[in-house]
Amino acid sequence: MILLNPGLLGGLAVALVPLLIHLLHRRRVRRVDWGAMRFLAMLLATSRRRLALEHWLLLGLRCLILALIALAFCRPALVSGPVPEERIVRHGRTAAILLIDDSLSTAVGRGQPRMDAIKALARAYLDSLEPGDEVSVLTASGLADPPGDPLFDLASAHALVADLRASQTAADIPELLAAGSAQIARHLNPGVELVLLTDGDAAGWQAADRAQWRALCSRLRTPGARASGTRGFPRLLVCAPSARANEENLGIAALATQRALIPPTTPIALHVAVFHHGRRVRADTRIQLRVDGRTVAERAIRLKPGQEHEAVFTHAFAEPGSHVVEAILLGARDDLPDDDRRLLALEVAEREAVLLVEGRQAPGLGGSLAFVAAALAPEPDARGLFAPRRIAVTELAEHDLAPYRG
Repeated sequence: MILLNPGLLGGLAVALVPLLIHLLHRRRVRRVDWGAMRFLAMLLATSRRRLALEHWLLLGLRCLILALIALAFCRPALVSGPVPEERIVRHGRTAAILLIDDSLSTAVGRGQPRMDAIKALARAYLDSLEPGDEVSVLTASGLADPPGDPLFDLASAHALVADLRASQTAADIPELLAAGSAQIARHLNPGVELVLLTDGDAAGWQAADRAQWRALCSRLRTPGARASGTRGFPRLLVCAPSARANEENLGIAALATQRALIPPTTPIALHVAVFHHGRRVRADTRIQLRVDGRTVAERAIRLKPGQEHEAVFTHAFAEPGSHVVEAILLGARDDLPDDDRRLLALEVAEREAVLLVEGRQAPGLGGSLAFVAAALAPEPDARGLFAPRRIAVTELAEHDLAPYRG
C-alpha cells in the first residue's frame, strides 16, 4: 500500500485526542471505608471486569475512527505486484497535458525526421491512458493561440498528434512549460501529468535564462499549481528520441546589430552566429552577407564538431529607408537546410530631428539645454544622426512639430 499524500500523516495525531480527554477527566478519589458500602461493593465486583473492558473498547473505537479519517486524507492505494521502472503508475483519473516541441529543429533527420519520433512517443503515451482521462495538446508554434478545453475523447487526441508537423518556430521550453502549468486550471481530473516531448536540442532549453527557470519552478511548487485542494503537485515527464550518430546540422543562430539607430553612410557591425551539430569537421563552408538581395561580403569559416562561431561584417548603408539584410550558409549540405539563412530588417534614418525646449534661449553654450544639444551634435555643421533644434518655451505654440516623432 502506498500513500498519495504522505505529507498528511501528521493528522494521525488526532487519534490521541480521546485518550488525552480520558486522562484529563479521570476522577482522582480517596477511598473511605463505610459499613453500608460493603454490600454495594460486593454487587459491583461481579461486573467490574466487564465494565472496564467496555470502557477500553469504547476508547479504542473512538481513537480508531479518528485515525482512519486522518489516513483517508492521505489517499492510500494498493499496488499489486512489483512495478516495472518504465511503467507509469496512476491512481484515479488523469489530467494529461502534452507539451510538444514542434520547432524548426524537429525537422532534422535523414529518412525519419525527429518529429516522427516525437509523434511516436506521443502515441505511446496516449495508449497508456484510460477512458475518462482528459488530454490537452499544446505546441511550441501555438503558444500565441487562445487556450482550449481538454479532450475526453482519446481518439481526437490521437488525431491531433497525427496532424503535427515541424514548424518554423524557435523552441522555448520554459515558455512551453509555463503554458502547460496555466492549462492545469482547465482540467478536472485529480492526477496531473505534464508530458514534455522534445528533440532535446540544447538551444530550446534557454539554460542561460536563470530568472525564467526560477519563476517556472516556483510556480510549479506553489499550491496554485494544484488548482484543487484534493490534487497532488503535477508530475513532469520528459520524453525525447535518442540522438542519431549520422545527423549533421549547420545553421545560423542569430543575425543582429548592436545599433538601435542607424545613420546612412556610417559603417555598422553585423554579427552572424553559426553553430555546428555533427561529427565531421567542416572546412568548406562560407557565410554570405546580402543587403537588399545584393551580395556585399563573403567569408570562409572552419567549424569543428560542436563548435560555435561568430563572424562580424561591417557595412554602410548608402540610402536611408528600410533595408533587408540576409546571412546565408553556403556549402552546408546538412539535414536541415531551413536554418541555413536568416533575415534581419533594419531602418536607416536620414537624420533624427530633436526639439529642445528651454525656459529661455541663449546663444552658444548658454541656456539649460546647451550641453544636451552639443552631445547630440558635437559638430553642428557636420552630417550626423541627430539634428537638434533649440527654441524658447514661448516659441513652442507657434513651432511646427510635424518633423518630430513623439
